[in-house]
Amino acid sequence: MTGARQPRTLVGHADYVTSLSFSIVGHRLISSSRDRTLRMWKLDETPGVTAYPHGNSVLTVAFSKDSRYLASVARVAVTSPEETRRKQHSLALWEVTNDGLRRLTNAPFDGVGYEGWLAFTSDGASLVVGDWPSQLIEVRAIPGLERLAHWTGHPPQFEPDGRAIIYADGTKLLRRSNPSDPDALPETIGSFTNLTAGGFSALSPDGRTLAFGGHDQGRAVVFWDVVHSRLLDRKEEHEAGIYGLAFSPDGRWLASVSTDGQVIIWDVVTRSPVHRLRGHSGDLNGLAFAPDGRRLATAGEDGAVRLWDTATWREVIAIPTGATVNGLAFSPDGRWLAAGAQDGTVRLWLAPTFEELETAGPAHSDSP
Repeated sequence: MTGARQPRTLVGHADYVTSLSFSIVGHRLISSSRDRTLRMWKLDETPGVTAYPHGNSVLTVAFSKDSRYLASVARVAVTSPEETRRKQHSLALWEVTNDGLRRLTNAPFDGVGYEGWLAFTSDGASLVVGDWPSQLIEVRAIPGLERLAHWTGHPPQFEPDGRAIIYADGTKLLRRSNPSDPDALPETIGSFTNLTAGGFSALSPDGRTLAFGGHDQGRAVVFWDVVHSRLLDRKEEHEAGIYGLAFSPDGRWLASVSTDGQVIIWDVVTRSPVHRLRGHSGDLNGLAFAPDGRRLATAGEDGAVRLWDTATWREVIAIPTGATVNGLAFSPDGRWLAAGAQDGTVRLWLAPTFEELETAGPAHSDSP
C-alpha cells in the first residue's frame, strides 16, 4: 500500500459534506453541506471555489444528464412545532453557466426526512425528488418545478433508457413507464412474500436484476429478477446492516458495504459472495465503481479511501483522510475521484494515479 502526498488545503465547507455530483461537461464538481451552501469546484482551472447559499442543511445535489441544470434539496429553518411538521424541505433549480450557477426556481417540498435524493430524467424535462424515511416521491417539471405526480415508496431506480423507473412500496415492486404522467397507474412487476424492500437498492446496467438491502432487510442482500418478476435469492453474508450497493459497469459484480466494515463482492449470475475485501475498520457508507470498471473505491468511518483492483480484488492504495468519509464519486470520464467528509473537507484525486491534488478545508470568511 502506498499513501498520497500531503494535500493542499483550500477554503471550503464549514460542516459535514452531504453529497457530491460531477458535471458531464466543463469538469466541475458540486458539493453540498450542512453549512447551508453548495460549492462549485472548477477542476481544470486555477484552484478555486464559489459558494451558493441554499436553505439550512443542504441534503443532496444532482446535475442533469447534459449538465445544463443542477438541482438541490435543503432543509429549511423552522421556528415552531407546526412548521416542523410541514414543508420542511426546499427544492431549488440552478442553471449552470460559464461563470457558475444561477438560481432559476425555488419550491417547497413536503419531505420531512433527513436524507434526500434527486435524479433528472434522461431528456431533462423532469426531476424525481424524494426523501427518507418519509418515502415521499415527487416528479417536478423543469424549469418551473411544478409538481406533476407524487406517490410513496423507496428511492426508485431508472431503467437503462433513463425514463422508466422501478421502485418498491411495501411488499410490491412497481414500474412507472412515464413518471411525469399523474394519471398513469404503476405496473406491478413483483410481490414480495414475507419480505419488504430495503432502504438501499441498485439496478443492473442491463435492467434485469434489482438488488436491495438495508433497513428492514437487516444484514441480507436480496436479488430480484425484474424481467420474470421473481425472487432470485436472499442471502445474509454481512454481520451487520447493509449501507450501500453498486453494480459494476459491465453488470458482472455487485458490491455491498456494511456497518460491519466489510466489502463483499457478489457474482451477479450465481448470486454468491466471491470476495470479501478487508482492511477497513468501523462503518462503511461510501462505494463507487470507476466508469471503466477497473477500480472500486470504498470509504467510511475509519477515514481511509481504499482503491481495489477489480481484476484481482487486491487493494491498490489506501489513502488516509483524517475524517469519516460520507460519500465517494467518480467523474463520468473517470479522470477524477472525489470524497466528501464529516469535517467539511472535499478531497480530489486524479485517476489513474490518484495523486491527491486538492483538499477543501474548513471555511473561514468566504461565504457570499
